[in-house]
Order: sequence, then C-alpha cells, then structure tokens
Amino acid sequence: MRNKDQGKSQKISQEALRLFLKKGPRSVSMADIAKACGLAVGTLYLYFKDKPALASECLSQHFKNHQAHSKELLSRSSDARAQTLVYLKRRFDSHKQLRTGNGSAEFCRYVLEFFPDVRQREAELLAQTLTQALFGSNEEKKISLRNPDQDVRVFLLSLTWFFPLPTDENRAEPKWSLCEKTIHWFFDLWETPPKLKS
Repeated sequence: MRNKDQGKSQKISQEALRLFLKKGPRSVSMADIAKACGLAVGTLYLYFKDKPALASECLSQHFKNHQAHSKELLSRSSDARAQTLVYLKRRFDSHKQLRTGNGSAEFCRYVLEFFPDVRQREAELLAQTLTQALFGSNEEKKISLRNPDQDVRVFLLSLTWFFPLPTDENRAEPKWSLCEKTIHWFFDLWETPPKLKS
C-alpha cells in the first residue's frame, strides 16, 4: 500500500471541518467533501473510511495546532501575565471560530457522540499550558500563590463562561474585553503582596 500524501490529508480534513461547521456533519456527505477537495470519492475513501474518521482527524489537527501554539508561546516570553493573555486570546478566537457556523452545534454534538473525552482533553491541555505559564521554570515567570492548586482551579472555572459550547445556543456571545478584565483581575490579585497581620 502506498503512503498517503500528508498535505492532501490535511487539506481534506480542513475542507471537511469547514463543511461540517457550515452545514453540520449529518448534512455533509463524503461526496460533498470529495467535491470540495477536487477529488474522486474513491480517492477520499483511500484517506478516510468514513465521517467519524474525518472528524477524528479534524480533532487531531485541532490538538496539534493547540499544542504547537502553546509550546511556541511558552518558549518565547517569560512574563506570566503576557503569556496568559496571548494564549487565552488565541484560544478565545479559535473557540469562537468553532461556534460561528450554522452547523457548529450539530458538529459539537457529533464530536461528543463519537469522542466523549474531547472536552476533558481540551481542559487538560488548557490547564497544563496555564500552569506552565504561571509556574514555569524561569524565575521571572513564577507567581507566588498561597494555594496554587485552588487559585488555578478557581481561575479556570472563572474563565469557562467565556468558552461556551456551540450547543449553548441561548447564551449571549462572550466578549474578549470581559475575559481580559477577568484575567487582569486575577493577576492584580496575585501580584499584590499579602498584607501582614498585626
């Protein structure tokens, strides 16, 4: 069996994601995806056996992009507040993009049906990256907290409102400016030296 062209595989998954978000995966056929990619349907099946396999590749690309961005960001800057703001702005924009299509709610339900652990994986990667930004190896990056586990947990829980699922259709669209204020509030609190009891 010949090797699959990675570039073609990535193009297929990108087109599939675009169509899934626009129309919903149940309204998109493998023939629709093949046509959007300029491929014969048989060629598409050489790369992906079915729509769940394509959705899996879309998720895999999402996580690869998330991890690459996290790694690049953490190696570039040593300021915890700046790292956190840049990282969360990128996640906010990425998350918003996944919520905007007419088929995004259906795609979310489809992904959760076939890959129920996806939210946990995303949350773990988010927590890992933020923990690294807050308590990384460089001295100037470290933030001193009295109860780091609790503070980071509360910080993450406070941010969840800004990252709703597409299935949360009745929620108001979150605004980055409010998310940014929340992040600054936590950093202002963390960077203020504790008052000594008299």
